[in-house]
Amino acid sequence: MNCANHPAVAEHVYRCSRCGTPYCPDCLVTLAGRRYCARCKGEQLTDIRSGVDSTQIQLAGIGRRFAAIWVDGLIIGLPMMIVVFIFILPAAMEGRSEEPPAWMNWAGYALSPFYIAYEALMLKSR
Repeated sequence: MNCANHPAVAEHVYRCSRCGTPYCPDCLVTLAGRRYCARCKGEQLTDIRSGVDSTQIQLAGIGRRFAAIWVDGLIIGLPMMIVVFIFILPAAMEGRSEEPPAWMNWAGYALSPFYIAYEALMLKSR
């Protein structure tokens, strides 16, 4: 195992306690008895200042994660399906053209910010 920053260093290489990347002692800093790389140091200092113990955080299991993705899909997917059934399906049924008109593509792109805003809101909230 070699240091990620110094590939020639293979002895006394330790993993960052947060990201697990191997580093030599020159690339790590010790905070609260654990080693952290430069990239993770700021996040860990923020956690220490706020009183969050990252080793005690309870992560959601696979069942809760699956349910969350399913609910998110419904929240985002249902409005998209409504748009498809209202605008695109009638155009396809009439057989007007092989491809949907350009405005339909732009309508799909116009809905993208709503998806991005929803994801940002869900990631920000607890």
